Parts: sequence; C-alpha cells; structure tokens
Amino acid sequence: MDTIRKIRNEFAHSLIEKSFEKSPIREWVLGLKIETKSSADQTEEAEKTYLSKRSTYRFREISAKIGGFLQASIVIAASDMPELEKSKVFAALGSEE
Repeated sequence: MDTIRKIRNEFAHSLIEKSFEKSPIREWVLGLKIETKSSADQTEEAEKTYLSKRSTYRFREISAKIGGFLQASIVIAASDMPELEKSKVFAALGSEE
C-alpha cells in the first residue's frame, strides 16, 4: 500500500511530467506484488458462502411455514367451525389448540 501511495504522490505533487516508464516510478511498479488466494482458500470460502446461503434459505422456509401454520391456527380457532371439526383439523396439522 505504501508503494501505491508513493506512486500516486509522485504524480499528484509534481509539476514535472511523470511517466510509468521512468525511475523511480518504473521500479516501484515492477516491485509491486499481487497476493492471491490459493485455490484451497477460494474453495473453502465458496463452501462457507454456499452453506450460509443454504442456512438462510432453510431458515426463511421454516419461518414461513411456521408463520403460515400459526396464521391458519388462529383463523381456525376464531372460526364458527364446530369444536369437533376444529380438533380434527388441528390433529391433522399435528397441533393441539
């Protein structure tokens, strides 16, 4: 990062025309190294992202089902349906009111 700062300052603070082809800028640019992640790191990161997205999707799916179930339970409980019918519906849903 210091090298990039030096190159930027060399261009920004000079009244003399600068070039990437002249010293010392040329040497600074040639000395820059790009760090890359190994394929193992990239694979691990991709797996974490996949699992995170999958977990989020699963959580949302289950939350929606629970919300729908609760809403249906409230509607059924508040309905004019005979109590015997209500209990059959709740039994079919796997819930007791």
